[in-house]
Amino acid sequence: YELAKKGKPIKYLDVWLGSKPTVAAILAQDVSLNVSKNDIHDMKVEFSYKTPIAAPIFIGDYLGDLIIHANNKKMVHKVIAGENIEKLNHLDRFVSAIKFMLFGSQRTKERNKINRKRIVVE
Repeated sequence: YELAKKGKPIKYLDVWLGSKPTVAAILAQDVSLNVSKNDIHDMKVEFSYKTPIAAPIFIGDYLGDLIIHANNKKMVHKVIAGENIEKLNHLDRFVSAIKFMLFGSQRTKERNKINRKRIVVE
């Protein structure tokens, strides 16, 4: 069972005060498993990360962990940044902060600014 390809984004994560709103989260290697058809239903995959990620971000920066529970084993794979994201300049940060104070953020209304996320795929 091929779970993820090296270099292919598994998720786009929110970036705080960056030149882009999201960063591609990728794996450094291919992830595949030998799982029987009966056991595939018991397999669980979690992606654990902190959000938002503060800019600047560089290719290869650690973002979180992909945790796979299969065959009564727990496997952890490091998730890294797949692209560089520059920090906003002073003027853009000021404008962004004002917009945030005046209008808020759709994403912030749904969750706290800094928290631990776990995504479980069954």
